[in-house]
Amino acid sequence: MSRSTSEAMSAVVAGCNALTVKPFNHTFAEPNHFSERIARNVSLIISGESYVNQVADPSAGSYFIENLTLKLADAAWELFLQLEKKGELFLHLKTGLFRRK
Repeated sequence: MSRSTSEAMSAVVAGCNALTVKPFNHTFAEPNHFSERIARNVSLIISGESYVNQVADPSAGSYFIENLTLKLADAAWELFLQLEKKGELFLHLKTGLFRRK
């Protein structure tokens, strides 16, 4: 339930236009009544409790989200600069640089 709620809330905050919450066990088993009910309730709770479906951009002006985005972009740029300075891409694939970060 937590994973489905987190995934759904992330999609809504990111600006999705439509959302379908799949039952938690749809990838490894035939969904049953319980899992389908939980999936349905996740979207009902998100819209009914947080009202994110009532605003155009739920994260607009959010310092926290803007700050996280900036930190992510800065870290990615720094990694790119390090990679560019060191040179060969295939060498980094062999040494595992991409997996460590």
